[in-house]
Amino acid sequence: MEYQEGRPYQTVSRKHRVKRDLDQLLGLCQGVLADGAVSLSEAVTMQEWLQQNWDLRETWPANALSVRLESALADGKLDSDEERDLLGLLVELIGGKVEHPEAGSAVTPLPFDSPAPPVIHDGRNFVLTGNFVFGPRKSVAAEIVGRGATVQSGVRLTTNYLVVGHLGSEDWLHASFGTKIADAMEIRERGGLIAVVAEQHWFDSLS
Repeated sequence: MEYQEGRPYQTVSRKHRVKRDLDQLLGLCQGVLADGAVSLSEAVTMQEWLQQNWDLRETWPANALSVRLESALADGKLDSDEERDLLGLLVELIGGKVEHPEAGSAVTPLPFDSPAPPVIHDGRNFVLTGNFVFGPRKSVAAEIVGRGATVQSGVRLTTNYLVVGHLGSEDWLHASFGTKIADAMEIRERGGLIAVVAEQHWFDSLS
């Protein structure tokens, strides 16, 4: 055991370290947003910072942001579309406009399955709704299809999972993804076995 000034050194708990590191990441992202743009060097700095702070490797949304940066910087460049995509993500994550969907709403909470079921891709049917931290919806769909699943355009009796993107309004009845969630609730009432899961739960299943 380490000692400091004659007293046992109190190891900082992982929970405290993660909170501290997330606060630092918040500050870093706010700095990037200060000029309303994301440069290549700023994107690289965020990526390197995340690589160096291993306490966040399994912490949402830092883990998904890391994947997003890795994809954008895979060719060592940052084109205008990638910059615009990252800028929009940071505004949503850091700008204070959005709460995590799992927090729900006091009036109309998002109807996520509780406990969340295991996410199995092979041979299953998925529907996507909302905006995703992981990347554009086509990137999420490609990830799902690459694991042996099918992505459907709308909710059906054959749908196994409805995945709700992290970035969106808490009040799902008035959000862009409200119709699909309402359809899922109707199918459940008809005996359909569709699971409604948050992006974070789906993302965690990829590891």
